[in-house]
Amino acid sequence: MTVRKDSVRGRAITKWKRSRKPIWNSRKTVEVCIEMDRELEVEGLNPARKFRRAIKRNDEKYLKVWVLGCHFSWVNPR
Repeated sequence: MTVRKDSVRGRAITKWKRSRKPIWNSRKTVEVCIEMDRELEVEGLNPARKFRRAIKRNDEKYLKVWVLGCHFSWVNPR
């Protein structure tokens, strides 16, 4: 599977792999995704508009559901 370098999910997966595939729960994954979104924002990119709005609203429920919906293999495998 190809990982997109210009997406929140893609960057989170890359960070996870580079970190030697640690055990991250959904809370840690949300934190990493927020960090990845900040990187993208600095680059002038906004591939996950609703995710970014949820960050600004501090909508923890949406952020967790978003992460679970991404099916990260370490949190919610298919």
